[in-house]
Amino acid sequence: MSGLDIVARGMGVAAQAAMPRLFADLEGAALPRTLLRVDTVGHTTSGLGAAVYVNDALCDAALAAKHPRFVFTAADGRVFRLLPDFGSVSVEQGGAAGDGVANDQPAVQATIDYVEAIDAREVVFSMPRYAIWATVRTSPRASRFELDGRPIVVTKTISLRGASADRSVLDFRGLGGVDPETNWQVVPDSEGSSTNAVWRGGGIFLFGNMTEPEDGEALNIERFEMCRLVLQGNRERTGNSNTTASLVTGDGWDTSDKGISIHDTWVGDLVISDCEVHGFKGELFFIAGADARSLHAERLHLHTTNGNAWNAGTNIRITADNCEFGNALIAHEDTGKTFARYTNCVWRDASTATLGSGPTNGILYNYLYPTRDETESAPMTQLEGCVFKNIGQLLVGCWTRGSIRTIDTQVYFSTPLYSALRDIDIEIEAWMDQRGNFSPVSIGGPANLTTQVSGAPAGTYQVPPRNMRIYVRTLRTAVAKAAGREWIAATWTGYVEPTCRIIVEGEANKAPYAINPVSMPKFDLRDYNSTHVSAGAFNVAHSLGWIDQNLTVVPSAVHMGYYQSAGTAPRDVTVATEPAAGYQYGFAHGQKIRFYAFTNGPGIRFVKGTAGLRLSQTRTLVNKKDWIEFTFDKYDGRAWEESGFFSSADPV
Repeated sequence: MSGLDIVARGMGVAAQAAMPRLFADLEGAALPRTLLRVDTVGHTTSGLGAAVYVNDALCDAALAAKHPRFVFTAADGRVFRLLPDFGSVSVEQGGAAGDGVANDQPAVQATIDYVEAIDAREVVFSMPRYAIWATVRTSPRASRFELDGRPIVVTKTISLRGASADRSVLDFRGLGGVDPETNWQVVPDSEGSSTNAVWRGGGIFLFGNMTEPEDGEALNIERFEMCRLVLQGNRERTGNSNTTASLVTGDGWDTSDKGISIHDTWVGDLVISDCEVHGFKGELFFIAGADARSLHAERLHLHTTNGNAWNAGTNIRITADNCEFGNALIAHEDTGKTFARYTNCVWRDASTATLGSGPTNGILYNYLYPTRDETESAPMTQLEGCVFKNIGQLLVGCWTRGSIRTIDTQVYFSTPLYSALRDIDIEIEAWMDQRGNFSPVSIGGPANLTTQVSGAPAGTYQVPPRNMRIYVRTLRTAVAKAAGREWIAATWTGYVEPTCRIIVEGEANKAPYAINPVSMPKFDLRDYNSTHVSAGAFNVAHSLGWIDQNLTVVPSAVHMGYYQSAGTAPRDVTVATEPAAGYQYGFAHGQKIRFYAFTNGPGIRFVKGTAGLRLSQTRTLVNKKDWIEFTFDKYDGRAWEESGFFSSADPV
């Protein structure tokens, strides 16, 4: 054999060794010593997971041992690793089939682990659908920091991106690929417990720093991004929201089964765009215990759960644009935020949603008690162009402002929930459609001034609502009108300060009124009409019953009326200048009230010179529909001044 033959044969061997092949064929392959790069045509199948592998400074036996789906060792002992494509690694390069049938969980988790190990940037899902089977859980359900049984775990800065034309679906199944609605694991409920619990494992679990980093110290997860992915849990919303899922049926609010979860660890910035999470038995998006730095969600759709759809419960800076949350027990569970802005978002089909309030300066008595740093700007939850549809009760807490549209939803300002309501400015366009006979807005103050705050030292009491402005315009669709559905008036109950102002426009069956009248916030009616035949003639006046004697009226509604008993002498009426709770809890300067005569009679008389009344002359309501209007003057003698009068009776 000539020297030329030897050179030619050597070149042929080198060329053959350098030819593209499958990654699966490379372990132990004989490669020329001069070869530093190997191209593949796929991982285990040609055309699926093609990649470039290099021998560089990162390549060692430890890397090969930990990441065998991405690293191989040639016959001469050299280690080659997959080279990310501009920082990206696809799950197909880790062996994922992406056919929606074969279990891709091992490949997906291996890809995430490899990207984290080499500090790459992104995991890419190139195919339309990936089957993600549950993994075995042996740790107790309540062990928050154990990673077994969690299908996908992220521990470092990373981005997950779907690259399919119509987003990439991660199809979460039970053990062995079975239906997770009817199949689940059984594990101990807690360490050392003899009680068992249901375990399904959820979707993506972010495991950040277990202790808060020192100033300037980097977080393990400085940034997490998720884009164009659908997390499909395949669980149903059954309406059973018992927080202990049944071991027999698996039904209930399965607290092990969260779509995206961060619990008691610190992370940095979260960015989620063009994603959907649906069909889990627990929270669909959950942050609790510690803090994340910020959260930006855009075109995120969370729906279908027995639990909460959106629960970013820590003091995290939030911006959410064009998102939708619903088909859940609770569409939105919140504590206060130093800053939160929701733009063009929709909350729908849930029993409740809670916004704002809670601690922004550390938890004091309970996780909803409103704390803030009063040396800094007020923390605000800003709502712009947001819609709440078929939410049984939208509970609004402190420091909430903006404009919303509600459909078949009551907005409730609840002291029993938030303990110290204040600093709210919100405009509401309230539509009635499929649901009727409820108030568009209700304010609930404490029943007394000695209502204990939950978790606080004895003698720490709930504070009446204060410094609130609520503008509500009520409307009905043609469907609601045809069905005879009506708004009940805006209401209030308990102790409420007159610094709360409610402006009501539109229609209802009666004027705003108190359920148990001890106080009165400032109510203004603007172009307000009755939808109830019996109240229409009296401008939706609230009935105070029959009058058959002289009396003092404590205003409990914006418009009030009396039926007149038979007799010959008019009944003298005066109006209290403070409610039962006292001066501090009403009435506001400029408050207007109106009295009507519901029937003809001897007369309802307001006598000039009566203490607390300022009249141009004595006024008597004699005939049905007669009325008198007063405006409260808080600053000049605290009195009700006559500001309007009508009588069809002949003057005396």
